[in-house]
Amino acid sequence: MNILIVNDDGIDSIGIRILCEVITEKTDWSIYVFAPDVEKSASAAAMSLHKELSIVENKEFKGVEKAFSVIGGFPVDCSKIAFSFLKDTFDISPDMIISGINNGENTGIDLRYSGTVNAAFEGLERKIPSFALSLAMVKKDDVEGFYRAASFLVEYIIDNKENLRTDILYNFNYPDLDNIKGVKETHPAEFFYKEYYLFEKKKKNGQYRAILKGERVFEKDDSPDSDLGAVANGYVSLTKLKPEFLYEK
Repeated sequence: MNILIVNDDGIDSIGIRILCEVITEKTDWSIYVFAPDVEKSASAAAMSLHKELSIVENKEFKGVEKAFSVIGGFPVDCSKIAFSFLKDTFDISPDMIISGINNGENTGIDLRYSGTVNAAFEGLERKIPSFALSLAMVKKDDVEGFYRAASFLVEYIIDNKENLRTDILYNFNYPDLDNIKGVKETHPAEFFYKEYYLFEKKKKNGQYRAILKGERVFEKDDSPDSDLGAVANGYVSLTKLKPEFLYEK
């Protein structure tokens, strides 16, 4: 089985490296990696329409068939380029796409802005099983949570391989905890951000720097059945997303 791995944290992020390492250890899947050369978090469904992108092979990426960084590209660029490049260059069509492991949860309204989630949505257009995996409540300097999250997803795919759907995106948020209570199907939590900008004027050229600040505010729902509520209570959250960002109960 040919697996396409993408992310929004960049080719050198710990999450994508550990995900590929675990897949290699637990399966005989062929792994193909396409990722931005630098972090592109919160880039949503942005694409590069009016500039040329460079694709550079990363030969230091261990345990995979091929790994490429897309210089200057967004996560969605990586997915779109991967499907075309693999077919045109190697006559390979991925059987599944996994985006992640993201460093931090993708829940609620953050789904709209997530490069991780939007990159994974590209798989639905190709009618293949599509997954986004994020590590929630990440502990500083602790990589074990990434290993646990990766192992969980691989085992989930293996256990459910006969029933995987291609009309929804499986959005998993895995809490960075030693003991997980189970998996809970959830809906996106209803919250928004109370946002404001700090403006600083540069002395040299008179330009202003705009720095976004904000805090999360719950409008209606941070219940245990929401994605954010589930991970806060020690559960792996599974939200089945439609491309229209509707959730399926």
